[in-house]
Amino acid sequence: MSFKKVIDKLKLSSSAISAVIKENNQYLDAELRVSKEAQEGINALKTYAAIETPSLEDAINTLATTLESIEQAREAKVSQLREKFIGPLNEIVEEMKIRDAELREAERAKKDLDKLEAKLAKLKAKPKEKLKPGQKEAAKSSVSAAQEAYEKEEAEAKAATEALNKKKLEKLQEILKNLSEIEKSFHEKALELMGVVKEKAEAIKVEEEYKIDIQILDLDK
Repeated sequence: MSFKKVIDKLKLSSSAISAVIKENNQYLDAELRVSKEAQEGINALKTYAAIETPSLEDAINTLATTLESIEQAREAKVSQLREKFIGPLNEIVEEMKIRDAELREAERAKKDLDKLEAKLAKLKAKPKEKLKPGQKEAAKSSVSAAQEAYEKEEAEAKAATEALNKKKLEKLQEILKNLSEIEKSFHEKALELMGVVKEKAEAIKVEEEYKIDIQILDLDK
């Protein structure tokens, strides 16, 4: 694989992580919008509960408070994900920028070397009588210096890339663990809270509360 192809592949990796950050930030924004919009539905449940029979009122109010607790847990989850998922991804991108600077230096050194090698090739193709004294030797010396500079920059870019790759793997491993634990805790909490709602639903006294007393007013009196 050519040096340019290696650089293009590494740049693609950086762009892909940036896309992950962008899209998941939008997902987390959407999660917060869900919490905000859910409050209207929760308020409607509380209003409705107030006109129902005692056991149904209790069950509906339990549902409302449960949903409030779930949305609070969702907001906490979003905050944790921004810190332990998005934050570390941003750190990786910043470290990639430092690595990319090393790559650009190596890329420039390679271009300089290619130019000098092309110049030397042209000089070699010229008849000796058309060359200035020492011109070919000077060109060879320039190529040699450029080759040395390129090898140095290439070694630094390689070392920076390997160090980054190791750190990236370690960081992404940590990120995935964090994400799975945060999501797991959120859903476990939601399931636990909904279990209480189920208990309240099962306790609704259908046979006792389905009958209502209606007082018929005599409007003629």
